[in-house]
Amino acid sequence: MSDPSSATVPVPELIRRGYDRAKGLGHEGLGAVREELLAQLGELLGSGELPEPLDLPEGARLIVAPELLAAAYRPDGDPGGRRALVTALRSGNLVLTHPLLKRTIEAFQALDLEVRTVTLWIAAMTVLPEWTVPAEELPEALAALEGGERDLAGALCGAASVGPVFVVLGQRGWSRDARRIDGVHVITPEPQASEDAMTAAPTYLVTGATGGLGTEVVRLLLEGGARVIAVGSRAESVHGLRQILHNPARLETRVGDLMSEPGVQALFESLGDIELDGVAHLVGGYMGGVSVAETSLDSFRRMYALNVDACFLVLRATCRRWIAAERRGAMVVVGSTSGRSGKQGHLAYASSKAAVANLVQSAAEDLAPKRIRVNAILPGTIATGANLEAMPEADHDKWVSPLQVGRAIQYLLSPASEGVTGALMEVAGWGYVAD
Repeated sequence: MSDPSSATVPVPELIRRGYDRAKGLGHEGLGAVREELLAQLGELLGSGELPEPLDLPEGARLIVAPELLAAAYRPDGDPGGRRALVTALRSGNLVLTHPLLKRTIEAFQALDLEVRTVTLWIAAMTVLPEWTVPAEELPEALAALEGGERDLAGALCGAASVGPVFVVLGQRGWSRDARRIDGVHVITPEPQASEDAMTAAPTYLVTGATGGLGTEVVRLLLEGGARVIAVGSRAESVHGLRQILHNPARLETRVGDLMSEPGVQALFESLGDIELDGVAHLVGGYMGGVSVAETSLDSFRRMYALNVDACFLVLRATCRRWIAAERRGAMVVVGSTSGRSGKQGHLAYASSKAAVANLVQSAAEDLAPKRIRVNAILPGTIATGANLEAMPEADHDKWVSPLQVGRAIQYLLSPASEGVTGALMEVAGWGYVAD
């Protein structure tokens, strides 16, 4: 007699059966359950060969979007979802809050999976202590599920306070709030890329890739299917970026000193014959709250070295490369709204950003005949972790998010903005209105 479809069994009953199955299972028993599920997935794929798991930091926990988990069981299922599923089963670190558990079961039911498969999944899931429901409280917990889902952002905050690393895998729809929670890293699992796919994908160089904005830009470009070469100033920060984003197939990293001519030259030589489609230059520095009388020459020069010199050196190296190869390309740099009209206490910073804006527009005029585009994003205060920590009393509602700035950069790099050059695009949030 075949196992009945889970679609015919109410969700609370499936959860109860899964809990019953998990009772008395020790470490070896749970391992056997996970191996059975992996074998089942291998049979579904036909060849029995499973995709490689994601390369997560030790101790990481996963939340996987229910729709992504269930899609792994479809014959034409999402390859990235399968990688997430294999990772969860191999490491035994899948975390489902009770609202997400309910959604996952419903997604499995929609695919008409058998009762045994669904209850095996329930048994295989590890649940953080604060969400573990004692047997005597199970009826009340199941009844509470019918009353609506618990706020996901609140659940994630609790999870991030418990685990050393908490990784969210999933779709943008419900992971948007998670991006703003310290300790929660949002990644989108990618299928293992073929050589053909790598060749066809656009290739972007991103400098300053390990900062709050840089990480978001790299993530957006990877999600869009691009190959990304991410540049940071320190080896440890570049390594951390790879851990957060987990896209080794299409993510390359470099370490370089972009404030020196030899450093920039070495970076571009390291690219070999890689053909770049675009460059996002995100290196920069900030200094504020200092009057003209109190500004030292050293600090003034440092602002220009970070904001102007580095921009010029990367821009020059980029256009030389494209001109020599007779290629078109798009470059985007980050300026600031402060560079438009100056700002009290920001002489060095604001004037250096004004220089960046002029540099961009002059270069755009110069390179237009070569069909090389140069544009700048002028953000207001960006709500990065460092800025939030440095200015806890500020009105953060007026700030612009890294995601919003990142999308603007992604647009200016893409063919969708063809014909746009010399633009100074303001992405200022709600704290600044242009004259």
